[in-house]
Amino acid sequence: MPTPSQEQVEEARETYVSRIILVGGSALFLTGGVISAIAAFKSYNRLANTPPSSNDS
Repeated sequence: MPTPSQEQVEEARETYVSRIILVGGSALFLTGGVISAIAAFKSYNRLANTPPSSNDS
C-alpha cells in the first residue's frame, strides 16, 4: 500500500481547512438571516398592533 506523499497530505489539509471555513461562513450567514427575519417579524407585529394615532389638527 503506497503512503501518501507530503504534497498530497498538504493538499488534503488545505482542502479540509477550506471546507471548514466554508461551512462556518455558511452557518454564520444563515444565523444572521434568521436573526434579521425574527427582528423584522417583531417590528412588523409591533407596528401592526399600534393603535392609529388621531391627528386632530
